[in-house]
Amino acid sequence: MIYFFMSWITKKIMSKSKKRILHGNSKSSLLNCSREDAVRHVTNSVKLKKFDKDAKNMLTLFGISGEELAEAGLTWEELKVVSPYL
Repeated sequence: MIYFFMSWITKKIMSKSKKRILHGNSKSSLLNCSREDAVRHVTNSVKLKKFDKDAKNMLTLFGISGEELAEAGLTWEELKVVSPYL
């Protein structure tokens, strides 16, 4: 009886895990993104004045420098907004 219960719980846990892996989570866009996509996302979010958590995570994950962001089109003032995360 205990074996049956443990195997039933294991199947439930495994199915939830597989479902998360197959469908992805909210951060899956970070995993499937290249460095150029990350720079583009950060510049767009700064220009739209919506510098969110994803943009901050992309800056730190990819180690994007201020020079790369300036080449992508950010002005000096916009770079000052991003500078604490560089």
